Amino acid sequence: MKSSANVPLYIGGFIDLNTTNGGWNSGGVYPAIELALQHINQDQSLLQGIKLELVIKDSRCSDAYAIKTLVEHITADHTVVMLIGPGCSIAAEPIAIAGKFWNLVQVAYAAGTPRLSDKTLFPLFYRVNAPETVANLAIVAMLKKFKWSRVAIVKEDVAVFNDVSEGLQLLLRRENISLIGANSFITNPDNVITDLKQKDARIIIVLTYEGKCRKLMCSAFRHGFYGKHIVWLLRGWYVEDWSKVVTDVTCSPQEVQSAHGNYIAFEEVILSTSTEKTINGLTPDQLNKLYLRQARNISYPINSYAAYGYDAMWVVALALNRTNTLLKESGLTLHNFTYDNKYIASIINESTAKTRFFGMSGEVAFLDNGDRISSMWIEQFQDDGEIRVGVFDATHGDTGVDRINGSPPPSEPVTITEIVLIEMPLFVTMATIACAGIFLSTLFLILNIKNRQRTFIRMSSPYLNNFIIAGSIMCYTCVILFGVDVFLDESDHVIHSAICSFRLWLLSCGYTLAFGTMFIKTWRVYKIFTNHKLDKQLGRLHDRHLVCMLALMLSVDLLFLSVWQAVDGLKTEIRNVQTENGRNKITILMPVFLACTCTHKLIWLGCLYTYKGLLMIFGLFLAWETRNVSYPALNDSRYIGLSVYNVVIWVSISVPLGYTVVYDSVNAHFALVSSAINICTTSTLLLVFGPKLRSFSISPEHHPESTRASAKSNVVKQHPECPGCKCE
Repeated sequence: MKSSANVPLYIGGFIDLNTTNGGWNSGGVYPAIELALQHINQDQSLLQGIKLELVIKDSRCSDAYAIKTLVEHITADHTVVMLIGPGCSIAAEPIAIAGKFWNLVQVAYAAGTPRLSDKTLFPLFYRVNAPETVANLAIVAMLKKFKWSRVAIVKEDVAVFNDVSEGLQLLLRRENISLIGANSFITNPDNVITDLKQKDARIIIVLTYEGKCRKLMCSAFRHGFYGKHIVWLLRGWYVEDWSKVVTDVTCSPQEVQSAHGNYIAFEEVILSTSTEKTINGLTPDQLNKLYLRQARNISYPINSYAAYGYDAMWVVALALNRTNTLLKESGLTLHNFTYDNKYIASIINESTAKTRFFGMSGEVAFLDNGDRISSMWIEQFQDDGEIRVGVFDATHGDTGVDRINGSPPPSEPVTITEIVLIEMPLFVTMATIACAGIFLSTLFLILNIKNRQRTFIRMSSPYLNNFIIAGSIMCYTCVILFGVDVFLDESDHVIHSAICSFRLWLLSCGYTLAFGTMFIKTWRVYKIFTNHKLDKQLGRLHDRHLVCMLALMLSVDLLFLSVWQAVDGLKTEIRNVQTENGRNKITILMPVFLACTCTHKLIWLGCLYTYKGLLMIFGLFLAWETRNVSYPALNDSRYIGLSVYNVVIWVSISVPLGYTVVYDSVNAHFALVSSAINICTTSTLLLVFGPKLRSFSISPEHHPESTRASAKSNVVKQHPECPGCKCE
C-alpha cells in the first residue's frame, strides 16, 4: 500500500444519482469505481509518489447539470487532470464538447450515443462501453435470424435515442426490413400505442430509458396491446427488476409484466466470463463478488455496468502512469498539468488511446475513434427474470440463440387461406328442389307427348311445348352446377373454370328455349288475331317455321357466348372474403371462395342482360296485345304475362343483390341465385302446363271452353296459313 505521504492527484468524476427527470441512474457503478480506486492506490507499481483522489459530482443525467458540475470541477481549489464518466449520454456529450477547452481527457463508462464516436468533435473522449450502434447490429442480426421483416421503432424523444434511431433505420433499409413506423414521445406514450395498434405492429424496438419504458408498457396494458404475438426488443442496461418498480406509473408490477411479456433485451457482455486473471490479479468473477459486497455496504443499487466503471478507472490510472513516466524524461510531473497545458494533455490523450489490458469486462482497447467494440448478450424475460439465451459476436456479426422461450412469432400475421364452401344442407335442399323440378318437367314432357293429339294440347303446339320443358330442365340443372363448388377446392380451378362456362351457356340457352318459345307462340297468336279482315299475308306460321325462329334466337345466344368465350373467357379466381384474427392473434384466417370472372365481366353481362331484357319486354308486349283472345287452348298470353312478371320481380331483386350485398357470402349468394331459378322456372311450368294438366280431368264435351267454342262456330273461319288455327 502506498504511503499517506503520496501527493494527491485529483480525478473529476461524474455519477448520475438524482435522476428524477427519468434518465438512467448510474449510481450503482460508483462502488465499482471506488473498488478500482482502492486497488490502484494499493498497487506499488503504479503512479509512485501519487495517490489518486476521486471527486464525484452528480450530473443527474442532465445536460444542464453536466455543465454545472464540470464548471464546479474546474473552479475548485484543486486541479483535476482527467475526467471519468458520466454514465448517461445526455450528460456525457456536453462535458465532452466543453472539456476539450480545458484540455481534459474524458473516459466514460456507459455513454452510448453514436455522436461521441466523432473524433473531430470529441477529440479527448473515450469510452470503455460499446456505442449503441453495436446493439443496433445485434438487433438487425436477430431480425434476420427470425425472419422478422416488418418492425416498428418507439423512442424517447432525446438526442441519444434520436441518433440511435437514425442509425438503426439505415441498417433496416440496407437489409430490406420494412419499418412501419418510428414513433417518439416525451411523457405520454398513449398516442404511440394507439398508432402501433392501428398498424398491427408485432415486432417493436424500444429506445427509451427504463422509466419511460415502464410508462410505455403500462399504456400498452391499458390499451390491451399485448400478447404472445407481440415482441418488444429492449435495451438490456435497465436495472434488475425494472418492471417491478412502479412508483412512476399507475399499473401494478403484474400488469407491466403482462404487457412486456417475454421481451428480448440486448446488453453488452460487460462482466467477462473468462477465468483469466485481470490486471490486479483477480478473476472477473472474484472482482464481481467484491463489487457486490461493496455496493451492499454503501447501500447502492446493483448496476450491470459496474465492470465498465471498474475498468474505466483503470484506464485513467494506466494512462496517467504512462504519462507520468514520459513526463519524468522531460523533468515534469502530472502535477505540472494546468487547464491550458496542451502538451501534457496531448500525452495523456495519446497514453489513453494506447491503453490495453485485461480487465473486469475483458480485453480493454480502443479503436481510433475512441470506441470499444464488444459482444452483446441476448436476454429474454422468462418466468420472473431475464435469462441469457444467446450472444452476438460484433466482430463476425454472428448471433447464437438457444434456450429461447416459445416459438418466435412472425413479424406480421400469417395468413391462412380457408376455402369457403356452400354448406351441404343448403346445397342438398336446393339440389333436391331442382331435381324435383326436373322430375316435374319430365312428367309434363311425358304428358305432353302422350296427349299431343288431344285438342287442348294439340292447339297449344305440343312440339313447341317440348322446347319450353327442355329449357326448364336446363335451368334446373344450372342450380346443381351453381352448387357443385361444394365438391371442389383451390386445386380444382381447371374443373371449376369449365363449370363456370358450361353453366353460363346452359342458363342462357335454357332461358331462351323456355321463354323464347312462349314468346314465339304468343307472337303467332298476335299475328293471327290482329289480322281481323284477313287482308294481309301473314307468312308461314306452322310449328316448323316457329322452330326456325327459335333456332335463330338461340343462334344469337350461341354466337354471343362463343365470342365471349374466345375473347375473354370465364376463368376461376380465388377471391377473399373478410379477414379475421386467429385465436392467438398470430394468424389471420383468410376465407376465400372460387369465383367465375373475366377481365370485362360486367360489360359482357350487361350485353347479355340487355338482350334477355329486350326479349322479356317483347314477351310482355305480346302478352298484353293478346290478352283478349278467348281461346285458352291456343293462347297462353295470360299465363305468359304472369310468368314474365314473376321473372322480372325476381331478376330485379336477385341481380342487384347478387352483385352487391351477398356477393362475398357464398351461401347467401347461392341461396339467392338457386331460389330465383327454382321459383321462376317452377312457376313458369305450373302456369303454362297447369291448365293443360287440369284439362285432362275434364272430358271434351264437358269442357266449358269447348262449349263456348261450339257456340261461336258460326263465326269462326279457318285460317289458310295456319291449319288448325281459327279466328273470328
